[in-house]
Amino acid sequence: MNTDKNIINNWYIAGLSSEVTNNKPFTTTLYDTSYVIFRDEDKKPVCLINRCLHRLTQMDTGRVINGKLSCPYHGWTYNNNGEVI
Repeated sequence: MNTDKNIINNWYIAGLSSEVTNNKPFTTTLYDTSYVIFRDEDKKPVCLINRCLHRLTQMDTGRVINGKLSCPYHGWTYNNNGEVI
């Protein structure tokens, strides 16, 4: 039995609900992977990998606009599914 896979495949606290807002991205790291968390237009939490698809810019320095995450580099906007819209 590989214990590393068993450890990774569990639920972990990424942040407190009060830290995840609808106006500023929150960042956290789990197992050496950085994630960005924000709230969508329905105030539901969204968790994406903390990198823009284009230039690998850290998304936690971007902005949340109308429940979507805007990249600080070119302004690409991501929805709650991580799709560029």
